Amino acid sequence: MFIKRISSMVIISSLFLACAGVAAAQGPAGQMARLKRLLALTDAQATEISALLRKHREAAFPMRQELRTRNHELRNALEAPEPNPNAVGQLVIARHALAAQLRALNIKLQSDIAAVLTLEQKQKYEQLRTRRGPRRGPA
Repeated sequence: MFIKRISSMVIISSLFLACAGVAAAQGPAGQMARLKRLLALTDAQATEISALLRKHREAAFPMRQELRTRNHELRNALEAPEPNPNAVGQLVIARHALAAQLRALNIKLQSDIAAVLTLEQKQKYEQLRTRRGPRRGPA
């Protein structure tokens, strides 16, 4: 039962990462151009948000790498002939902590971006985020 639950968690998180990769495939320039068009950003706002996004990517990259490593280790631990529940549990806890750090980083990015926007742009930004559903990144 425990192994099936962990396997399901690994599959779901892998699927989430794969879906998030589609959004990342646009690249930062494409995402920024779309955000600039949808929110009618000024050049100064676009420059400031681009800097925030760059800073965010630099901070999140090592965490994402570590998360990938933990996913790989967890998958290997679960595929062992007799998975060690302690090792699996420790890997799940490590993954959870990394995911929480990434969520906190994303929340900070969202608030930093909102601070750059006008009231009207913030409302539109929130509508876009709500319509899009829970995902990574600003747009």
